[in-house]
Amino acid sequence: MLRNCRYPGPMHADSSISDRLASTFNDRFRGHDNRNWDEWQTAHAYASAAEIPPHAERAWIGRQKLNYRGIGDRTKLRHLIASNVDQSFFNEIGELPELERLELEWPMVASDLSPLLRLSQLAFLGIDSPRKIDDFAPLIQIPSLRTL
Repeated sequence: MLRNCRYPGPMHADSSISDRLASTFNDRFRGHDNRNWDEWQTAHAYASAAEIPPHAERAWIGRQKLNYRGIGDRTKLRHLIASNVDQSFFNEIGELPELERLELEWPMVASDLSPLLRLSQLAFLGIDSPRKIDDFAPLIQIPSLRTL
């Protein structure tokens, strides 16, 4: 899995090499090594689910009150970055049949991961600060999941 990463050299007591290697692996597997954040900000960031075009494959949205309502109707989404996800928002995310990549940014306040079981195409899942989740068992029931 790591064979395509470029190794920066031998590990020494020099923590900067170790830090660079860890950062390279983290960025690559989180998909940040080639992500154009300016493009995401201008083309894929939305203030509400209602603003997301029905044909959109990518979206970035943070929950503010009920602005997420209707995201479950955006069934063409393949990549979603969501923040401040509560259980109601997460339940709607579970209605996205084409979703392959889901990044749940801080804070992740949902407590039940079972909506993920409906995402049969999900290959990548990132969860930042899952402070209310007690049961991670649903994750092992997602056969398509490749990166956590």
